[in-house]
Amino acid sequence: TKMSATQALVAFQGASGFLRACTLDVSGTTVTAGTILVNAYGQYISVTGLSTTQALVTYGNGVGYLAAYTLNISGTTVTAGTALTVNAVGSLYMAATTLSPTKALVVYQGTSNYMQACVLSVSGTTVTAGAILTANAVASEAFGITTVSSTQVLVAYRSSGVQTITLNVTGGAGTIITTGSGLQINTNTAPYNAVTT
Repeated sequence: TKMSATQALVAFQGASGFLRACTLDVSGTTVTAGTILVNAYGQYISVTGLSTTQALVTYGNGVGYLAAYTLNISGTTVTAGTALTVNAVGSLYMAATTLSPTKALVVYQGTSNYMQACVLSVSGTTVTAGAILTANAVASEAFGITTVSSTQVLVAYRSSGVQTITLNVTGGAGTIITTGSGLQINTNTAPYNAVTT
C-alpha cells in the first residue's frame, strides 16, 4: 500500500507462516527495503494505508479467525500495534480499504462462506470493530475492494462468475454497513479480482 510519494508498505506471509511487513522506499527506479517486522502467524493478508505513518493489516490468525492490528512507521522501521481478534469463525480472502485516517472496511469469506464485512476503527494503535454485516447469501471469495467515498466502497468477488456489490457506511459513528446495488459482470470463473479508484 502507498504511504507517501516515495514510500510503500508491504505485508506478506513469510517463513513458518508468520506475518511480515517492511517499508519499500523508492528513489528514481531503485527500491530499497526497510527492516522486516516479524509478527505472529497470518494468512490471507490485506494491508491498507491510513496515513503516511500508519497502516492497518487484516489477516487470518493462527486459529483462522479474522484479526487486525496497526502497522506504525518511523523512517524505515515498522512496529505492530495490539492485535484485535474480530470474530470467532473461520475467515478467508480478507480485503481491506481505507475510509478515513481512522477507519477502514474489511470484507472476507465468513459464516457459511458468505461475504461478511465490518468497519475497523483506529485510535492510536488500538483497533476496534463495528457490527459485522453478512452482505449476501451465496458462497463468495477472491475479493477486490476499493473506496468510492468515505461512506461507500465497491467490492468485486467470485460467485457464479464475477459479481460486484456496493457497501454503504452510515450511523453508529460511521461503523454501520448496509448493502447497496449488485451487478453480475460475467458468468466465467475468475480466480482473482481487483478493483481500483
